[in-house]
Amino acid sequence: MRQETQNILQANCPAALGQRADNRVSDKYSFVPTNKVISLLENQGWNLVTARQVSSRKWNPDTAKHHLTFAHDHLSRTDLAVGDSTPRLELINAHN
Repeated sequence: MRQETQNILQANCPAALGQRADNRVSDKYSFVPTNKVISLLENQGWNLVTARQVSSRKWNPDTAKHHLTFAHDHLSRTDLAVGDSTPRLELINAHN
């Protein structure tokens, strides 16, 4: 994961850096670490644009639902234009 991405996540979306699921999940829950998905996307040219997470009194902020938006280096408006729209990838995950 790029250092710039890690800095953004630490400041705005620490749940995306979570290393474990919330203690209250069932035994059927399968933990998918968001940071590994981010690394895979960055290796394919996708860069983090925005990061946010849900704040809740009931859930641990380290496992909260988080929303990440990515843009691709080489997918410009001329490549995949639909009016003035730019392709984006939305990743939503939670560890609870």
